[in-house]
Amino acid sequence: MNISDLIIDKEFESVIPPLTDEEFELLKENALNDGEVYHPLVVWNNIIVDGHHRYKILKEHPEIKYRINKREFENRYEAISWICLNQLGRRNLNDAQKKMLIGRRYKAEKASLGASDGFRGNQHRKLVKEQNVPLPDENSTADKIASELNVSHMTVKRAEKFVDGVDAAEEVLPGVTKDITSGKIKPKQADVAAIAKAPAEERRQLAENLYKEPTPEEKARNKNKRDLMKAIRMCDATHIPSDTNKITPQDMLMTFESEIEKVISSMDFCLDYFPELLTLPEYVVQVKEIIQPLKDYIKNLEENRYAASL
Repeated sequence: MNISDLIIDKEFESVIPPLTDEEFELLKENALNDGEVYHPLVVWNNIIVDGHHRYKILKEHPEIKYRINKREFENRYEAISWICLNQLGRRNLNDAQKKMLIGRRYKAEKASLGASDGFRGNQHRKLVKEQNVPLPDENSTADKIASELNVSHMTVKRAEKFVDGVDAAEEVLPGVTKDITSGKIKPKQADVAAIAKAPAEERRQLAENLYKEPTPEEKARNKNKRDLMKAIRMCDATHIPSDTNKITPQDMLMTFESEIEKVISSMDFCLDYFPELLTLPEYVVQVKEIIQPLKDYIKNLEENRYAASL
């Protein structure tokens, strides 16, 4: 297969975190000095799935030696999942790049649940074969990714929201994705995720706001939010900031979500450390008793009966 036969797929290319100018020049310099690129280009049906930067160098310098490895995927979802997993294991990534890869992998594997049985029946069996676990639904997919990457279930879920926000921002303000993943701007995850949830007519302004430095008033509001979260963790209403008009319902929702994530992570730690809590009958009974108040609380919330119980 010749380099001229290869195809660039824009979606696949967009998944891969871009190199900085310095990193790209160093890669090219090494290839020119060595007369070859050591890592092969990975292709699927002539489409590049790994090696986009090396491909650009080879197009400019066809005299450089190269190798091509062919892979088989059932469909695009499987290819995207593989790209994300490969990138997460290869490079030093910043926080935004990790979130993007985790979120895109989760979205690809979720999409596979409704795709052809070729993906569901083959690709996921390959991914989980060694673990000997059943084919995943959405939650077990998040759990599997979380376990592989040593992060929490909620981290995977939040990464998906981050991706949705970045994609929504990119639609109305092209170039913002590169600025986020390169670290040129470092917006809050909540601010990015909020863009996808906002009405279409508000998204451009929210995307532009990602570039703004916080005003003194916003800094004060952020401090107020941090104090609120601290008070919630202390379960002490006397420490809740008095200037609550600077705290919005969205602030409360993000605080609520953050605290739920901490609870889940703490329970996961306990169960990972002592798995017999879910296997030995005497412990199982106690676990059920302990979590019953939480189940009751959630049931009341779902049935909108919590306010009536106050």
